[in-house]
Amino acid sequence: MDADGHLHILEINSLASLGQGGSYVAAAKAVGLDYARLINRLVEVASARYFGTPKPPELGRSGKKDKKEMAFAFLTQRRDQLERRLENWCGISSRTHDPAGIRMAVQKLTRVMTDIRMKPDDAFTDDRFVWTWTTPKGVEKGTLLIGHLDTPLAANISPPAFRRDPEYLYGEGIGSSRAPIVMLEFALRALRAQRRLHGMPLGILCYADEGTEARYSEKLIKAAARQATRVIVLRPGNRDGHAIAQRRGLAQYRLTVEGRPLKLGQPGRPQPLLWLSARLTELAALSSRERRIAVSADDIKTDGYPMRLPHRASALLIISYYSPEVLAEVWQAIRGIMDKKATGIRWHIELLSDRPPMRDRRAGKKLVSRIGEIAAEWDIPFGTTSSLWPSVAGLVPQKIPVICGMGPAADQLYTPQESVERISLIQRTLLLTQYLLRLAEG
Repeated sequence: MDADGHLHILEINSLASLGQGGSYVAAAKAVGLDYARLINRLVEVASARYFGTPKPPELGRSGKKDKKEMAFAFLTQRRDQLERRLENWCGISSRTHDPAGIRMAVQKLTRVMTDIRMKPDDAFTDDRFVWTWTTPKGVEKGTLLIGHLDTPLAANISPPAFRRDPEYLYGEGIGSSRAPIVMLEFALRALRAQRRLHGMPLGILCYADEGTEARYSEKLIKAAARQATRVIVLRPGNRDGHAIAQRRGLAQYRLTVEGRPLKLGQPGRPQPLLWLSARLTELAALSSRERRIAVSADDIKTDGYPMRLPHRASALLIISYYSPEVLAEVWQAIRGIMDKKATGIRWHIELLSDRPPMRDRRAGKKLVSRIGEIAAEWDIPFGTTSSLWPSVAGLVPQKIPVICGMGPAADQLYTPQESVERISLIQRTLLLTQYLLRLAEG
């Protein structure tokens, strides 16, 4: 380069010497890269170019790394360890109705938290469905991270073996539970390696009843969320890199219709099963895309005596909704439909669960914006979308910023083919680490 800033190229060498005494190695040393770091840098750049991994940070003239770059190096050097840890977690089956399996998962996570020097928080732990750990600063006016330990798989599904292909990792609960837990562990370890973990207010809450609509953990989750300044729910993200900023609620009811036991062909009285079927068709018509509500039915059951038609029929009534006010209006319409007179027919309805929606909140926009800035800085795909399915994010008070779906991108949830994107595992771990690091540094 001359005095006027013009660059003069002598030659372009596509096969630069990589020997210990080569000129390319000497040039790398001038910007602070020893031989091992140079080779690692070449691999990182090639990986980012061809596989979409996060781009390595720019090199400064001094070669000194700041905390962000050191955290990046900590994680990228442990990509294989991340996947091995995930394989180990998938070897522990902890389905919702398996208390022994859940206890094994809790013991494993407790060992991890103890190793990272996180302390148990008895105020938000019941040792049955909820376990919480915090830094010495506690969680008050800090960040609360939420994940779950149970895998909501049906008991009749055989445990799928862990396996990998070039793009995906497969295993039991790998997307819904295991990958977010491993992501959380390595983010905390990266912060601890930079001596930034224990000086910040931070809480980790894990619950074990996702498969039963979080009905037993709800109270403690709400209490812990009220203490925090922001909440991040580590549910799986979407395959296009989107996290979740809004979720619908989900109310489930058991609707039962009873009548007299009738003989086949006996005239004069309605059959409970047929009467219920007709009413369910009317109830489904209450669905409205504009009002963001959907009504459907599942799990129809009957009871009857030998040589008689069913005298009792029931169905699981499922209502997906965004606005509690609209739900209340639809509920009145449901009663109007069910109250239609029919001789000899009685009906009743029982609320089984009601998971509140995660509604759009002004307080959450700043949280999403800051995470988006960090994602752009590290060239990580990120955006937000809405979801039809509920999560514990709906339990967070409306005034507190919350984002959901911050776990790695997953597919085929709650099936034997459940999987997580390998690239998303490292991307989302880095994104969470860099966000927490920014909070720790003020």
